[in-house]
Amino acid sequence: MSKHKSVIGLENLKGSLECCNICKVSKLTKKPSKELPERTTSQPLELIHMDVWGRSPIKSKSGISYFLSIIDDYTRKVHVYVMYNKKNVFKYFLQFKAMAERQLNRKIKRIRTDNGMEFISKEFTENLKSSGIKVERTNIYCPEMNGVAERYNRTALEGVRSLLNEGKLPANMWAEALLAFTYLKNRFIHRKTNKTPLELWCGKKPSIRHIKRYGCLAFAYVPKAHRHKLQNRSRPGVFIGYALKTVGYRIWYPDEDKVEETKHVFFNESKIGMDSFPNKNDSTSSVTFMPEQVEEYLTIEEKEPPIQESKSSIEWKRVTKKREKGKTAGRVDVYYYPKPGVRLRSLKEVKNYCDNENINFDPKEFDFSTKRELKNLTDEDLSEESSEEENSAMVTEIPKSYREAIVSSLKEKWINAMETEISILKDREVWEIVPCPRNKTVIGCRWVYSIKENAEGQILRYKARLVAQGFHQVEGLDYHETFSPVVNFTLVRMFFILLVIRENWIHKHIDIECAYLYGSLNEKLYLEQPEGFQEKPKADYVALLKKSLYGLHQSGRQWFKELDETFISIGFYKYKYTNCVYIYQSTVVILVYVDDLVIFAKNEESMKEVITKIKKKFKLRDLGEVKYLLGTEFEQIDGQVYLHQRKYINKLLKKFDVNICEKVKVPLSVGMNISKSSCPTNVQEKKFMEKFPYRQLIGSLIFLASRTRPDIQFAVTFLSQYCSNPGLNHWKAALQILKYVGSTSDLAIELSKANSNEFIAYTDSNWGAYIDDRKSTSGYIIVLGGVPFSCKTTKQKSVALSTMEAEFIAMSETVKELA
Repeated sequence: MSKHKSVIGLENLKGSLECCNICKVSKLTKKPSKELPERTTSQPLELIHMDVWGRSPIKSKSGISYFLSIIDDYTRKVHVYVMYNKKNVFKYFLQFKAMAERQLNRKIKRIRTDNGMEFISKEFTENLKSSGIKVERTNIYCPEMNGVAERYNRTALEGVRSLLNEGKLPANMWAEALLAFTYLKNRFIHRKTNKTPLELWCGKKPSIRHIKRYGCLAFAYVPKAHRHKLQNRSRPGVFIGYALKTVGYRIWYPDEDKVEETKHVFFNESKIGMDSFPNKNDSTSSVTFMPEQVEEYLTIEEKEPPIQESKSSIEWKRVTKKREKGKTAGRVDVYYYPKPGVRLRSLKEVKNYCDNENINFDPKEFDFSTKRELKNLTDEDLSEESSEEENSAMVTEIPKSYREAIVSSLKEKWINAMETEISILKDREVWEIVPCPRNKTVIGCRWVYSIKENAEGQILRYKARLVAQGFHQVEGLDYHETFSPVVNFTLVRMFFILLVIRENWIHKHIDIECAYLYGSLNEKLYLEQPEGFQEKPKADYVALLKKSLYGLHQSGRQWFKELDETFISIGFYKYKYTNCVYIYQSTVVILVYVDDLVIFAKNEESMKEVITKIKKKFKLRDLGEVKYLLGTEFEQIDGQVYLHQRKYINKLLKKFDVNICEKVKVPLSVGMNISKSSCPTNVQEKKFMEKFPYRQLIGSLIFLASRTRPDIQFAVTFLSQYCSNPGLNHWKAALQILKYVGSTSDLAIELSKANSNEFIAYTDSNWGAYIDDRKSTSGYIIVLGGVPFSCKTTKQKSVALSTMEAEFIAMSETVKELA
């Protein structure tokens, strides 16, 4: 001021200025952080930055007030743990340490923290010493010395505010927004490396194809088990983040204040989700939120193999049952039922079920002890509790042998089924126990078990069938002719249209019990006595068969001969143009498929008359109107008849472990490389393809196409030519067909639309469609009254020299079917 003469009175001021202690006390500032020594790292886990943020002025929906940030210095990868209090810091550090060192196969060398009590506790310090980890503490009131973690906390809060504002979400959703921000932060490049933290951490570029607008409107798929046919297939919610433990998304349902993790979601990114829930912006009720870290190693890739969905919790039902028979009578068995029809009898079975169904498993929830039950429960209590569950469909393994059956949880039911089978065999006089002859082949036998279900999947009965091991038979000696006809399923559809739809005839499904046992044998055959039911010493006595038995080569033929002779004797005549169609006085038509009879009758009197006559010869089981026949469902809704195979499709999806992530619109996509060039050419490639059940899948799809899905006929026929040597492209194409039928499983053939008895045939060909041998494709579909009842696509046997020739060949095949 004196130098520049800024004021009057200091013109002649001389001397030097002394240090002002008062000024230093009052005005001293911190030195710039740039003066701190610069530390560099060259690999992950060389230096870890840690810091705790909180307490938050607003608790999250589940009461979370803090979060722990752990940042790797080299990669800048962030791991965030949300916490209720600071006591969990040490626990989450141990989790991070175990995960990081296992993932990277390296040890943590140094950590840098402030002097918070959570970091200098005795257990924390001792653990670091025993692990050989060097600790770098910041000086008191020098947060810039831990600047990496402190700066991330600031950046994270800025990001959280931005996400909450973008999604119009309430402030108590900050914990969800924090995890979402961290998930995204690890996928953005760092300015000093030009690479993402995830790539530096695990050496793989992350995918961001799945990134969605935060807070947008989301529609989550509702599984069939949680809805009925008339309920919506999805429910609206708000997208609030990415799944913590699985591949998928976190969806918040404001109307229920519930968060769900799922991967089956449709996003409408043009709309904010909260706009659809105008009254929920200030919601403060509780949402279950587990304080877990964001899992960064699972990336949501398009067209990846299906990955199981997030784990859920269910309500378990505990059931006790007292044993009444055998040496163990009086003992109590304890079972747990996660849902009707699924019974688990041990902690191991519960754990396996939870793993398979992706359900949370806590051993403390299950008590298989029986002391309490033996003291407190009466016999009536123990038996009545389980009666309802015992009669529902069991999701259990069917025994593969007699030994498995007698030790299974359903032992009594399988024994009763075997006793019933033996009783029928004796009533029918199927065999006679005789001494074992010399120099004669004795055919082996085994028990085969199954569960008979209705169209709804409910158990009708438990079946045990004694089956001869026919592979021991010698052709020309033990059997001769074996052919046995069955009705073509095309005729089933045709007669339903002509008689039921057009003429209002009634129909019934009749099952002939143990049909093969009615057939008489012409050859002398010897059978081993069945396991568990030997009448005399097994080594010295065998069963001389008088009747046919399941498993013998000629049994089907002998049964059909017996049935045919019976029908002729009671007044039926055979339709001469096809097999297994019998007509009675122009008022009854019967279609035969082995032991299943489909009876069409003009009126109730004719139906009763015919059934009464057949009952005199065979033991019948009346199944009522046709609802489920040979894997095909006949569904009647409001007087309309629909033909479909939804149950079979669902079984295929489960069998081949296929999940429908997004709807597939066509059986085969244009441009797919499906030819011999995709077939394996060496031993290694063929060995690799052995693990894919290609033939099984194609066979199942052929069955589906021939019954109710003509729309996949060409695709399946095209792929079937590669069954002997399929490649990976062929397998993927077959899976696409399965996904297509799964996506369109609600389609059905409506038989009730038939409006006339007029047949119309459509035929076409594709000249040179098969690029491997340039053979053509024939195809036809025949409609009856506007309803398709017969269709086929096939590869022509010879090479057509022109389009016209291919068309004539196709027309020839069509005329054959009409004839």
